[in-house]
Parts: sequence; C-alpha cells; structure tokens
Amino acid sequence: MLDHNWVKMKSKSFKIEIAVCALVTAAFTNIYITQPILPVLEAEFDVTTAQVSLTVSFVILGIVLSNLFFGYLSDRIPIRPILCIGGFFVTAGGMVCAMTNDFEVLVGARTVQGLFIPALTTSLAAWLSKNLPQERLSVVMGTYVAATVLGGLGGAVTRWMDSSASGLAVRVYICSCPGCCCRGSGRPDLTCRQQPR
Repeated sequence: MLDHNWVKMKSKSFKIEIAVCALVTAAFTNIYITQPILPVLEAEFDVTTAQVSLTVSFVILGIVLSNLFFGYLSDRIPIRPILCIGGFFVTAGGMVCAMTNDFEVLVGARTVQGLFIPALTTSLAAWLSKNLPQERLSVVMGTYVAATVLGGLGGAVTRWMDSSASGLAVRVYICSCPGCCCRGSGRPDLTCRQQPR
C-alpha cells in the first residue's frame, strides 16, 4: 500500500513544478515577445530600426535595474505578495503593449515589464533555493532552467502573428499569462518554510 504522506508530498512537488514552469515560461516569453516582429513594429509605428529595438533593450534594462532589489526583497517578506505584484505589473504592461498606438507608451510599458519580471523570476529562484529540501530542489530548479529556455523560444511564436485583430488577441493572451500563473502559484504552499522531518 502506498504511503499517503509520500503521495501527498509528490503531488505538492508536482504542483510547485507546474507553477514554476508556467510562471517562468510566461515571464521569459514576455522578455523576447517583440524580437521576432521588430520589422512589423517598425512599419506599424513608423520608427527607425534603432528605435524599435528599444522594445527589447528597455526590458533588459529594467531587469538589470531591479534584479538585486527583488532578490533582497524575497529574503525579507513572503513570496506570494511579490509574485502577485510582479504578475500584476507585467500583465498590465503587456495589456498596454498589445493595445497602444503610441510608440513611447509601448517602450514605457515594456520598461515597466522589465522592472517587474525579476519579481517573477529572481525572487522565485531565491525562495526555492532557501525553502525546498535538497532532493526536491534539484528537480524544481531543473524545471526552472528548462522554463527559461522554453520562454525564450516562446517569444518566437509572435513571428507567425499578424497585426490583425486575431494577432492582437493572441498577443494580449500571451501577455496576460504571468497574471494567470501568479494566481495559480498561490495553490502550492509558497509561504512556509519546509519543516524538518
């Protein structure tokens, strides 16, 4: 007969892996989501190649500026509020990006996304390394690393989207993923340190 505690622990570990994978994939997809469609954005907003590249550069800048801050913050307060705030701002920024007709607003929203992406990635990695036992940590961190690659590839999906209403709807959906993932990530126990056995 299977030990119920073992089954429960496996189920909880699987839920954490799914939440980590979904959250990190969505966050990294948002970083690179404009890269494959830079020529489309250049034509649509009537800007230069150098200007349109800011939609990627300013996300990276935002990440650089806030990375250490969110790593520090995740050591001081529970992870759930950080994930929820990060998910909200990345999602809100994505919605603005998908709907705006103003290039400066687009770059500003992408910068906001960059500033809050570490709330979903850096703080999550810090929490995992601090709170998971070693035997679970290696598997979950493997999922985390795989999700970063999957998210980077996920940005390439936009190559096949056009600028029609259907393409816009898909972009809005992709940009709203962090908010949905953040909502789901509250299900596994992400607030309590693992008790010693």
